[in-house]
Order: sequence, then structure tokens, then C-alpha cells
Amino acid sequence: MNRNKKPMLSAHDLVEKLKTQKGIRFEKMSEQEAEDYFLNVNNYLRTASYRKNFSKYECGDNRGKYINLDFAYLKDLSSIDFHLREIILKICIDIEHDLKIQLLKEIENHGLDGYSIVDDFLKENDFIVKEIAKKRTSAYTADLVDKYFEFEFDEEEKRIVKNYDCPIWVLVEILSFGEFIKLYDFYYNSVEGSVDPKLLSSVKSLRNACAHNNCLIYDLHAGNSKASSLINREISKIDGISKDSRKKKLSSRFIMEFVTLLYVHKTVTTYKIQAKRANELLELFEIRMKRHQDYYKSNDLLISSYKFMYAIIKSWYTDV
Repeated sequence: MNRNKKPMLSAHDLVEKLKTQKGIRFEKMSEQEAEDYFLNVNNYLRTASYRKNFSKYECGDNRGKYINLDFAYLKDLSSIDFHLREIILKICIDIEHDLKIQLLKEIENHGLDGYSIVDDFLKENDFIVKEIAKKRTSAYTADLVDKYFEFEFDEEEKRIVKNYDCPIWVLVEILSFGEFIKLYDFYYNSVEGSVDPKLLSSVKSLRNACAHNNCLIYDLHAGNSKASSLINREISKIDGISKDSRKKKLSSRFIMEFVTLLYVHKTVTTYKIQAKRANELLELFEIRMKRHQDYYKSNDLLISSYKFMYAIIKSWYTDV
């Protein structure tokens, strides 16, 4: 593969690049402060990614450079993103925990055999058995895997399952969230009242992004996603959100996944948990995000995205 290899730039060179090539100002935060930030707090790639939320000059001497973008704005968005990831990861874990409790309770209430369900599920999803085999070396799942699964090596030195006798209440502790979604769908199979696996896929996507410390709000532009009819319908019930706004904002990948996450959370978790997360979300949206609101007063993308998500939080978490 042919690539134009770029040399690693110093913090000073990176600041110079942002200033001269990208048109980014250093008025609210000095160039020296920005260099220190790159050296000690955050890297260039992550910080600079948020510039996608700002407009560029389309013609003239400054064509291709950003309009009214100060480095402090990028730093602030990076900080907001960090706090947002923290809350979203908590919400994802809330959902995963309560879905597992719901599934086990359902099986117990119906007097079902927790072993045969696992047997049927793993026979239909053989690849998950192979994934479980890999977890035999994990410090957190090795004991459970060793206790309930036996493995041997074939002629190609690949570990394969020899025997297993695992109950459902153990399996849910071994499976990754993505694997659990398959188990959840296998058991409920579109039963009324269960959560659509397509919605859970959005939860999984955000969970993975947060777990890998990926930037979430680096690009809030519309046109790269599509919400489910259920989410569209639920948002349409909220006063103050127009049809055009709903259509546009739900076509933004992060916003669509975030809204879906909140819907699933309010659907499956307890009142106590919802109240706790509501307080955290409102503190973030009403206090932290407004700390430097003057930075974004001319940025319609960021302002409209904020208003859209905030309206949904207020509507869905009003009574908790």
C-alpha cells in the first residue's frame, strides 16, 4: 500500500500548523498554553477532530481555513466529550445489568431449564463458543469458563470445545454485551415488550466507543445515519421539536445513538437508576456545557444539537 508518510510533529509545530494552515486562533488560550496542552493533557488528533463542527471559508484568501475558531473552543469540546463519555458508559452498564436481571427473572418465572436454553443457544451460535474459549485466559472470566467448559486442541492447535454444562445465570456473566444481545434476541425473538435488538445495537455502539475512549461529538453534522421508526415516533411526541429538526438531527450518527440510548434506558431501568442518571445529565447540560456558551453563540450546528438533545432529556426525565 502506497502512503505519503508524515513526520511526527512537535507540539510547537502542531500549534503552528493549526494557526497557519487551519486558521485557528490563539486568543482565549495562548500558543504556549496550547503546546503545554498537547504535551501534558491531550493529543493533536483528538483535540483537532472537533474542528469538524465549525465552518470554513469557501472562497477568498482564507479558503479552507476555519471561521471564528479559537483553540480554546476545541479544548472545551474535548472536556465536554470526556464528561459525556463518563455518563454514557454508566447508562450503558445500567441497561446491560437490568436486561440481564430481566432475562433471568423471566426464565425463573416460567420455570424454564436454564441449562437447555444455553445448549440451544450455543448450538445455534457456534462462533460464541469460540469466543468463550478465548476468555479462558481472562483474569475476570477464567474461573467460570474453566468450571463450566472443557476444551481440547485439534491437529491445527486450535482450542475447540469438548464439553460444556453451563447454566444461563453463569453464561450471562461470561458473554460480552454484543454476545448477550444475541442471547437476548434468541430468547425473546421479537416478543412483545422486549427491546428491539436494533435499538440495543446503538447501545452497544456507544458502549464500545466509550470503553475505547473514542471521541463522540467530533462531528455532529446530519446525513450519516437513520433512526428507527420507533425512535422517530417517540421524538415526535415531544413539544417544541419540529418535524424538520427531528429528521435532520436523528440523521446525525451520535445524536441518533444517544437518543436511542436514553429511550432504552428509560424503558428498562428502575426509577432509582433513572433519577441518578437524570441528575448527572442535567448537571452536564445545564451547568458544564453552558460554562463557555459564548464560544458557540454563532455556531448553529452546536447550538441546535444541544437544544435538541436537551429537550429530549427534559421531556423523558421530567418525572424522575
